[in-house]
Amino acid sequence: MSFGSCFAGVPMIDSRIVALTAVVGLAPPSFIAPANAQTTLIVDQSGGGAFTEIQPAIDAAHPGDIVRVLPGARPYLGFRVTKRLSVLGSGSVQITGSAVPGALATFDVRNLAPGDTVVVRGFREAYSSPYIQGLLVQNCAGAVHLSDLQVRPFVTVRNCAQVSVDDCTLEAVQVTASDVLFAGTSSRGYADVMCGCTIHALILGRGVRATVAGGNWQGADGFYFAGAGPGIILQSDAQLTLTGDDRTVVQAGQGSAPAISVAPGATLVLDPDPLLVATGGSPSVLGTGRVLRERVPYLVADVEQGALLAGLFTALGAQSWLLVSPFAPPVSLGAPLAPWWTPQPAVLAVGIVQTKPHVERIPLPPLPAGTALPVQALVLDGTTVALSNAAVEILAH
Repeated sequence: MSFGSCFAGVPMIDSRIVALTAVVGLAPPSFIAPANAQTTLIVDQSGGGAFTEIQPAIDAAHPGDIVRVLPGARPYLGFRVTKRLSVLGSGSVQITGSAVPGALATFDVRNLAPGDTVVVRGFREAYSSPYIQGLLVQNCAGAVHLSDLQVRPFVTVRNCAQVSVDDCTLEAVQVTASDVLFAGTSSRGYADVMCGCTIHALILGRGVRATVAGGNWQGADGFYFAGAGPGIILQSDAQLTLTGDDRTVVQAGQGSAPAISVAPGATLVLDPDPLLVATGGSPSVLGTGRVLRERVPYLVADVEQGALLAGLFTALGAQSWLLVSPFAPPVSLGAPLAPWWTPQPAVLAVGIVQTKPHVERIPLPPLPAGTALPVQALVLDGTTVALSNAAVEILAH
């Protein structure tokens, strides 16, 4: 299962909670499937489609179309996306360089309009070009969903309203002025011999609101006069929620460094279950920023054979929980809680929290390829309502 990223629970004491518990036992409502007409453009080096490279297919596609890339005998050239589109590889499709003149990255998503969504899934960077970085996402007012990618250094996200990174392997990630969630994603730091410096696994800059659940975040090892790097660095005004179980690992590089560095003005919401590994006698968390140690519900979700599988891990002693998603008719929850990617949550299914996670299996309607399915859990615990992490699974039929 892929791991979602977490927001801190929101405690509330409100008589309107009665309206929430009343829905327990109801069958899941009908879905409202998007009615977008889609064209699938095939990219195949062997000539089995209309295109033999990815960028010409992207340029020819209309908003809402799907570009499906078949494996080739050699790597394809990298690409740039600036419109509502799904670009789907098989998971083994190799990419290198870029087909865009003057490009700054192999994978480049930019200038997405509000309300638009880009999905990029299933690619491997064949090798790192010395002239351009691996992934660049910038100036996107819409939603960007990245899934099943393997990208070499460097990864940059800046000025983006909503980016989700699911089940990816990255290197040297830097985020500024963006909302990002990393689900089941790993990153490692990068040691640059030329500049004699280390670039950290994840640096969160000003204006960042990020969540991390799952994956291994490995700081760079120290060498020569460059010190070891923390796994994650929070700069001033950044906010990170770190959650999950002990499969979420943040580890400093070899030398002497904390797992997480928190600068003044930054905020770390830290669930006790993730594993933090410092080196050289350093504390696991170092810095004068604010650290809030809270236990939050942790939702895992996956898609299997046309159904959504969802289970909830929580130590809250919760009585019941609801899955919420924009793919169901809006239902008033009687509380000012909503997933950050949709203005109106809706009840998708109801489950009972047990000692072991209770897994719900919810049939899915036919959805367009590349559809991003966001789900979140609303947990009821006596007089407390808590919003779980947000789990995103990218569908590709």
